[in-house]
Amino acid sequence: MPLRITLGQLLHDCAARFGERPCITMAPSGETISYGGLESLVNRAGHGFRDRIAAGLLDAASGHVAIMLENGIPYLTMSYALKKIDLVGVSINRAFRGPALARMINMNAVRPCCPLRRILMRWQISPVICRICVC
Repeated sequence: MPLRITLGQLLHDCAARFGERPCITMAPSGETISYGGLESLVNRAGHGFRDRIAAGLLDAASGHVAIMLENGIPYLTMSYALKKIDLVGVSINRAFRGPALARMINMNAVRPCCPLRRILMRWQISPVICRICVC
């Protein structure tokens, strides 16, 4: 019989069971976060996303939100937080620029969050080109 548990519930159960034991260790930096620490960050980020959606600051109508972060604990936190509130985090390669970045956003029907909006503007990519509502 298949396991029927959400990732959020699995993380919660692991945090309760393993507490401050290491959950993730990033190589080669050695940065570590415990199960309890990761759950706490994920919960805060998830509540932050929900608050932004409720305030109309984040348009998540497509169910997809772009994540453009280096591979690390902040990226994993955002990814789990989005999953926990039933959204999909779409990874956007940090090396993408100009038309390649716009194409990736369009192909995945994502709604970038504020840090990505600043990047779009810095690279002089109009949000209109991306056919999306940039918050």
